Amino acid sequence: MRRLGRILAKIAIVLVVSLLVLEGVLRFMGARLTKKLEAQILRPYEQRDCMTFLTVGESTSAGLYVQGKDSYPRQLERLLTQRYGRPICSVTPVHFGQNTSQMANRFDRYLDTFKPHLVIFMCGANNTWSLEESNIGWFIDLTNPDLFWLRMRLVLDRFRVFKLARMTLYDFHSWRKVARDDLSGRAQNTPWPPPDENVEFGTRNQKAFLELWKYEVGQMIDKARARGAPSMLMTYPAYYFPTVADFEDLAAAKHVPLVRNDLTFKPLLAPEVVDKYFFADYHTVFCSIDIDELWGENTLPYTGRMMIPLLIPGLAQAFPEGAESLHYSSCEFQTRVTEMKVITRHDSPDTLILIEVPVLPGAAQSFPRNAIDYALEQNLFAEKAYPQQSEQAFATYQSYLDRGAKIPNLRYVGRHAEFKYWGMPETVNAAYQKALAFPSV
Repeated sequence: MRRLGRILAKIAIVLVVSLLVLEGVLRFMGARLTKKLEAQILRPYEQRDCMTFLTVGESTSAGLYVQGKDSYPRQLERLLTQRYGRPICSVTPVHFGQNTSQMANRFDRYLDTFKPHLVIFMCGANNTWSLEESNIGWFIDLTNPDLFWLRMRLVLDRFRVFKLARMTLYDFHSWRKVARDDLSGRAQNTPWPPPDENVEFGTRNQKAFLELWKYEVGQMIDKARARGAPSMLMTYPAYYFPTVADFEDLAAAKHVPLVRNDLTFKPLLAPEVVDKYFFADYHTVFCSIDIDELWGENTLPYTGRMMIPLLIPGLAQAFPEGAESLHYSSCEFQTRVTEMKVITRHDSPDTLILIEVPVLPGAAQSFPRNAIDYALEQNLFAEKAYPQQSEQAFATYQSYLDRGAKIPNLRYVGRHAEFKYWGMPETVNAAYQKALAFPSV
């Protein structure tokens, strides 16, 4: 019995030491990666000798659902550059679906790295449901039954090993896609829509979340001021937490300017304007672009293709009985070999065949740069060619259909919009057939 106990104790010690070593390795690798990524962000600003302003916020600041150039920081950047006649650059750390704790936990590094001349805050709307890294435990009554559950979750979330285990458990097939962000210690997203328990917890503790918001944003304002960077607050155009009154109180307490976006956007939020924005005045709205791109995202998984031309001298006919193509299957992927002589009806003593090889997303990084440049120039390479036939892929596609259901006259037509491979004639015919379902104009 004692021997078994010693063996178990040794196993436990080895396991703990291994986890600590792995934690250290992950943190070291993450720190190097983060430094490299921030250097890439900073390089263009250094080359342009910019005056820099830092925008701290969530998806509303990063420009969700619009092109990057149309986000408010980029528009402000252009207006200020035009007005003052010198390069003025915006830096917007990406905090989609995240809370002010995640911003505050990284704010010192933002100040050190980007050295902003001005900091603009429009943040806090996600605090009550986005709980990753949240410091809400500081503001909850010790008798609150939620406290133990919350603290345990937040303590575990500080460890890269725990993140690796969680990521592998919930997203085993595509975990490498998010590994760089998760293991580098960058802020993590809460799933959307948020879990019911998050929403219920936020509703029960809204007063505490408001105190957390005031504390964290106030701390960031003080830190920026200590570095010589003034700050300003902006209300949201239409969100209701924190309220406009909360923004006004914090701006007065910290003696910083407040921009009332709620007043600026009020005319645009009138029902007749919003309805028109969502295409209600149109008979039919056809979407023929990638359905994920319609929402400003890029999450649908596709298989790409590389076309390899091969000229065979002295071969009169490559395939038997005039066949155009031959397919070779292996699991999900097919490699197709096409004889161009059959397609073009070109008679020659030599034969040109095209070998179409399927490639996974990101494959361009594995080919020599000159090969990819040539392939792109000759239209021999495409990152997106065929929708991946997997349960996860179709579930993702269905989530986009559900999101677009609020636009009743929206119809998806085309190769990527319907997440399947088809040609131009089928696309045009599908649009026509779907239009027939509507009453005549």
